[in-house]
Amino acid sequence: SPRRRLAAAAASGLRGAASMARRAVAAAAAEPSMASSGGGERGIARPAAVGGRPAVTRRGFSAFAGADEHMRAEVHAFAEMKPHPVTCRDILSCLEPWRAAKFIHSEMPIRYAERIRWIERIRDFERIPQLAQVYWLHLDAFQAFRSVDRHPTLDAFTEVVQKAVDDQREVVRLMATSMHKLQEVAGEYGASFVDDFLDGFLLNRFSSNVLMSQYLALVKSRERPTGIIDPRCDPAEVCRQAVGEVLRITSDYTGQRPTIRVESRSASGSDNGAPRFPYIPSALRYIMVELLKNSCRATVEISETEPALEERPISIVVCADDDRVAICTSDQAGGIPFEIGSQ
Repeated sequence: SPRRRLAAAAASGLRGAASMARRAVAAAAAEPSMASSGGGERGIARPAAVGGRPAVTRRGFSAFAGADEHMRAEVHAFAEMKPHPVTCRDILSCLEPWRAAKFIHSEMPIRYAERIRWIERIRDFERIPQLAQVYWLHLDAFQAFRSVDRHPTLDAFTEVVQKAVDDQREVVRLMATSMHKLQEVAGEYGASFVDDFLDGFLLNRFSSNVLMSQYLALVKSRERPTGIIDPRCDPAEVCRQAVGEVLRITSDYTGQRPTIRVESRSASGSDNGAPRFPYIPSALRYIMVELLKNSCRATVEISETEPALEERPISIVVCADDDRVAICTSDQAGGIPFEIGSQ
C-alpha cells in the first residue's frame, strides 16, 4: 500500500525540519566520510584546534574547567532558563533589525547553553574529537553573545551573529560522525539515545539558525522586508523546486528518474486552488528534499525495469482549508515494515 511520508499542518512549525535533519544525520553516521581516528592514550586522536583554541583532550578539558569557572557558571545558569517558543507570527512582528537583535541577544545564550549542557551530560564526551569540536564552537558563540554590545551600532553584534551562523554549517556533519563514534566507544549510548539526543539538539539548533538568519536577512537585504519568511509562500511551487533537485540527484546517482506528480487542492474559495501561507520556503524545501530522496531511493531499488519504475509514481498532494495547509507524499515502494514502524 502507498507509504505516507508527511501529513503536517503549517501550524506544526519547525519540528518537522529538525526531525528530518536528525534522520539525515543518522544516515550520514552509518557511512562516515571522515577517516578513523587513531593514537592517543585512549585510542582517540587529538581533535584539531577550533577557532584558534588548543585541541581538546581529557586533561585539556579539565584544565579549561578550572580556568574558566566564571563562564562555566554562566553557561549553567543560562541552561536552567527555558528558550522562548517562536512562531512565524512572532517573527513577522519583529521586522525592525534593532528589535530582532534585542530578542536574539537575550535568547541565543539560553539556546547555546542548553546545547552545551546536553553535550556535557555525555560521559567523557571529550574523548570524541568531533563532539569536543562542537562543544568548543558552542562555547565560543556563547561567550561572544555574552560579551558583544549592540550600542552604539549593530555592526559588532551582526558580526557575532554571522560568525555563529557560519560556524554552525559544520555542526550537522560533526554531529553525525560524533554519534557514530560515540556508539563505538561507549556501548551504553545506543540508537534510542542517539535519536532522542539529536531530536532535541537539532531542533534547538535549527530554530536558533532560523532566528539568526532572519536577523541577518533584515540587516542585509532591503528587497525582502520580511526577511527569510515569505508571507505568501506557495507550497506547491516549493515542492516542484524540491522535485527538480531530487530528480537531478537521483539521476546522477542511479541513472534513473522516477515519476513525481505534484497536485494542489484547496477547500478555500479565496486562493483559486493555489494555497499560500506565511512560511520559510528554504525550510519547507529542505523537508521535501529529504522526504523525496527517501522515496526516490526506495522506488528505484524496488523497480527492476524502466516499465516497473513508471508504474510506481510518487505523489505529492498540497491541500488546504481556510485555517491550515497540509502536504502529503506517498510512494509505492513497499511501505515501512510493522516491526520497525515505531522507529
